[in-house]
Amino acid sequence: MIRSFFITPISILLLVIGSLLACSTPDQSEQLKLADLLEESLFDYIVDPWYPLVIDSMYGGYISEFSRNWSPGTGSGEKALVQQARHVWATARLFEAYPEKEEYLVYATHGFLFLRDVMWDREFGGFHAYCTKEGDPVERSLNDKRIYGQAFAVYGLSQYTRLSNNPEALKLAKEAFLWMEEHAHDKEYGGYFEMLRRDGSPVLPEDAGDGPGSNMAGLKDYNSSIHLMEAFTELYLVWPDELVRKRLEEMFLLIRDTFVDPEGYLKLYFQADWTHVAPEPDEEGPERMKWFFN
Repeated sequence: MIRSFFITPISILLLVIGSLLACSTPDQSEQLKLADLLEESLFDYIVDPWYPLVIDSMYGGYISEFSRNWSPGTGSGEKALVQQARHVWATARLFEAYPEKEEYLVYATHGFLFLRDVMWDREFGGFHAYCTKEGDPVERSLNDKRIYGQAFAVYGLSQYTRLSNNPEALKLAKEAFLWMEEHAHDKEYGGYFEMLRRDGSPVLPEDAGDGPGSNMAGLKDYNSSIHLMEAFTELYLVWPDELVRKRLEEMFLLIRDTFVDPEGYLKLYFQADWTHVAPEPDEEGPERMKWFFN
């Protein structure tokens, strides 16, 4: 089964291609040949196989899984916020790199509409973490609202706003940022809590039970934090608001001075007061390995 969580290779290859093209060396022809080869690989093996095949013209958003022969998968077809937002970012980024290919902006707009009209929770605010392939919210007690997904939504929406100048996309990115500010930001110690219920209330350790992911309740984690910094960086480019700047600086300092140990290694999980959690919880190691080998 092929799942559409492939966005990292696109960002890496675009960065490398741009760097090679910007190089000025005595042997620049070799750099250009390598850039051409990477660009060819980007489109032959990543971009063209997925787009526009991944576009869900029936229910909106992007199809979440395919069989190995590229027919729609036989699983539930649930659509994850992270996946949908990454496609918005990727297609907008492709349009930025290749503005003559206007279809990428069309694909990004398609995803934005799904985030706005389907994945945004009109009752409580914030984005649903999952929905069915038809677009109905999927409620999970420990995964209704996770800051990791909200960060990717802000990141994708901000990138799309910068390329499309769509005021509705900027409005949604602002609403998501302010929703996190109200519900997830720790006003006493700084940083953001990861796990929230649908109404935005925090999932506390004493209420989490012993199901999958319960050991993450009440913690602040590195993964969400680095993606929040990433999202706030992109948001600040289209909305240079003082609070966004303040939170961006806050996340940068936490990552530099707290998550990164003075000896140079990365600490992953902390209590609310920034007491390091050791040994660190393994939230999804076995599940991630199973997903990888599938």
